[in-house]
Amino acid sequence: MRDRKYRDAEGAIVIDGPRSLATAVQCGAEIEEIFVRENEYEKFSHLYGLETKVSEVDIRSFDLLADSATPQGVLAIARLVDADFSSLAQEHRVVVMDAIQDPGNVGAIIRTAAAAGFGAVVGCLGTADLWSPRSVRASAGTIFSLNVHRQADLVEVLESVAETGHTRVVTLASGTTTFDQMKADERMTLILGSEAHGVSDEAVERSELKVAVPMAYPVESLNVSVTAGIVMYQMSGSFNGR
Repeated sequence: MRDRKYRDAEGAIVIDGPRSLATAVQCGAEIEEIFVRENEYEKFSHLYGLETKVSEVDIRSFDLLADSATPQGVLAIARLVDADFSSLAQEHRVVVMDAIQDPGNVGAIIRTAAAAGFGAVVGCLGTADLWSPRSVRASAGTIFSLNVHRQADLVEVLESVAETGHTRVVTLASGTTTFDQMKADERMTLILGSEAHGVSDEAVERSELKVAVPMAYPVESLNVSVTAGIVMYQMSGSFNGR
């Protein structure tokens, strides 16, 4: 399950750790099987569904199954669900990741999107797999609360959300609007660019809002997940719909 081709072939992913698993269960994830480290069965019994298969495995085998460097004693196999592309633009808040390659950043953005009331997250070509173990773990399981679409074409996504009335937003150091001046529209899409190169020309050209996050000297840039959090909460405003 660490390799994307196997995840896609099996239609399943690994959820590693009790916190991510608990959140995934709360969000309605379809859990196929839970694995617990030997002698820790009772410790995680609150995570077991009535019909969920639970297997206790020896420490060495469990550590081989786990993706993290410090396994926490429980992991699960869950069904991977990619949303139908046509449904994404119907959401009121969408975040689009364009060539963001660090799974930790991807997961952090997903987690913040869920917290800020976004309804969908899109990973365009060149973006780390949203369903990779590291991304899921960094999202703390909140990815299961969102509509997820991967391997999307950026231009197709931007045109699709525009057709349903979304205001498209990019973050730029040279942006003409600071984040705190931005007003929350009914439908909005935030496009985030790669860690190394920022947002693409295609995104800038098609976006109605170019937003800047002012920074004091000598800071020149923020981590993309930090910028995403600042702007997503401003986009949420007083709007509670998803």
